Amino acid sequence: MDRGYMGGGDGKFDYVAHDQQTHGGKGSSGKVPYEAGQKHSHDVTDSKDQRSIANRLAAAERENAQSSSKTGSKDPRQAALSHGNEPSKGAKIDAELMEDDAKRMREKGHKEPAGSTS
Repeated sequence: MDRGYMGGGDGKFDYVAHDQQTHGGKGSSGKVPYEAGQKHSHDVTDSKDQRSIANRLAAAERENAQSSSKTGSKDPRQAALSHGNEPSKGAKIDAELMEDDAKRMREKGHKEPAGSTS
């Protein structure tokens, strides 16, 4: 029993309980307690909710960032430029194609799409 298990004599091992336990204890999923809750279990606008003002502000910023990133088309070069890098050849070609499409749409009398680069 010095190795933490007992040999059964038939080649199989019966492990002692402490060998099977994780270091985090029972029920520890590794998540921060605030983030471990169920999705949509809190109403952001509920005044009786126990969330702090900082948590409400952070949640509002996340929702705003998610909604703004989903709306409209954007410049394919934007991600590289925002990180200080040169856009890839494909991103440059995509931007040119978007500009050509916007130009043709204006010539046909259509309204210019949101987020166009011209």
